[in-house]
Amino acid sequence: MNPRASFRPNTYPGILAFVFGVVVLGAVEGAVAQAPKIRKSQEATVTQKIASTDVKISYSRPVARGRQIWGNVVKWGKTWCPGADSVTTISFSKPVQFAGQPVPAGSYSVWAIPDEKEWTLILSKAIHVWHEPYVDGQDFLRVRVRPAPGPHLETMTYSFPLVDADSAIMRFQWGDVMVSVPLRAP
Repeated sequence: MNPRASFRPNTYPGILAFVFGVVVLGAVEGAVAQAPKIRKSQEATVTQKIASTDVKISYSRPVARGRQIWGNVVKWGKTWCPGADSVTTISFSKPVQFAGQPVPAGSYSVWAIPDEKEWTLILSKAIHVWHEPYVDGQDFLRVRVRPAPGPHLETMTYSFPLVDADSAIMRFQWGDVMVSVPLRAP
C-alpha cells in the first residue's frame, strides 16, 4: 500500500492543532504546578557602607498581624532567630567591632535570647541552617544589649538609623521593641 495514498490533506492541520493544544496545555499545567508559593514573611536585604566596610543583612520579615509578639510569638528566655522562614544572616566585608567586640570579615547567622530587660545577641558560624532549631556549639560571639520601647512597627525591620564616618547603629525593630547595636569599622 502506498503511504501517500492514505494521506488526506484536510486532516493534517487538525492533527497539528490537536498536538499543539496538548503541548500548550501540558506547559501551562507545568508552569502552574511550579509557580512559587508567595510567603507571608517577605525576604529583605539591607546593606550599609561604614567607612570602607560593607555590611549586609538578609532576613525574612514576619508581620505581627494583631498577635502579641513578646512573650507569646517570641518566648522570653528562648533562643530565637530574629526573622522568619530562613536564618537571618549578617556579613561584613572587613573586620568590625560589633557592640565593642572584634568580629572578622565574613558571614554569620544572627540569633537572640530576648528577655524583658536584657537580650543576648549571638553571631553564629552556622549560616547554612534553617531559622530553627538553633545550632549549639557554633557561636562566634555573644553580647548583651538592652531593648528599648519604640513605636509599634507591624513588620520586622533591620535598619541603620545613624551612620557616621566609621561607625553606625544597627537597629532591629518589631512590634513595640527596638534593639540597637553599635558597629565600628576601624
